[in-house]
Amino acid sequence: MITGVYLIRNLHTGDVYVGSSSRSIAKRWREHRNDLSGGRHENQHLQRAWNKYGADMFAWEVIEHAEGRDAVLACEQRWIGHYWGGRMGVDCYNVLPTAGSTAGYIASPETRAKLRARTASPETRARLSAAGRGRTATPETRAKLRVAGLAQSPETLAKIGAAGRGRVKSPETLAKMRAASLGRVKSPEELAKMSAAARGRIASPEARAKMSAASRGCVKSPETRAKISASLRERQRKLRGKATYHQASLFDLAE
Repeated sequence: MITGVYLIRNLHTGDVYVGSSSRSIAKRWREHRNDLSGGRHENQHLQRAWNKYGADMFAWEVIEHAEGRDAVLACEQRWIGHYWGGRMGVDCYNVLPTAGSTAGYIASPETRAKLRARTASPETRARLSAAGRGRTATPETRAKLRVAGLAQSPETLAKIGAAGRGRVKSPETLAKMRAASLGRVKSPEELAKMSAAARGRIASPEARAKMSAASRGCVKSPETRAKISASLRERQRKLRGKATYHQASLFDLAE
């Protein structure tokens, strides 16, 4: 198994693509050929040249042997610098000047359209779901996610809101969401945030109609009834306390 740095050379123009593999160069070359032949290679410059000149006008060659990811990337970086910017009198198909990094890469409109249109198959979704099932995020990870969510700009939040507005969830999705939240105990902080967010909010007639239709025919468990009853009693107690205080204040003023 050969590992190291390789070139994909355009025999018609002499232009090159610098690549590397710490596993198998031959396997990586087969992957390149399959993607280029299928018109789905991630490097649009190389893909357009392949489409224009044909597969017979491209050859690959190993230019340096190396072992281990760090050593391979160091060698690839040296060769990219060797060819970058037409320094050897030929163009370099590489779109990034740094080996093993996508920093500074701006996807073309075609690439963005392909990514948006890409949909994971049911099998892939099942594998992703199975891989994440039972996984619990550490407190550090949760804190990072929370900070990342809070750090989003108003423009980003507006875009997220606009993208989800009007989206109708399927019965399967709703069933999954209900099953995921069933029996889940919210923390005091979460309850306080929900209470603060709902305070003073007036539901529209449409929202009230939906809420009424959703609860119609719903049978509450004895525990839920007991909680509702206790909550109403506590609310009435507070209201009576406020009324008594108000009457006492009026009496003091009258005196």
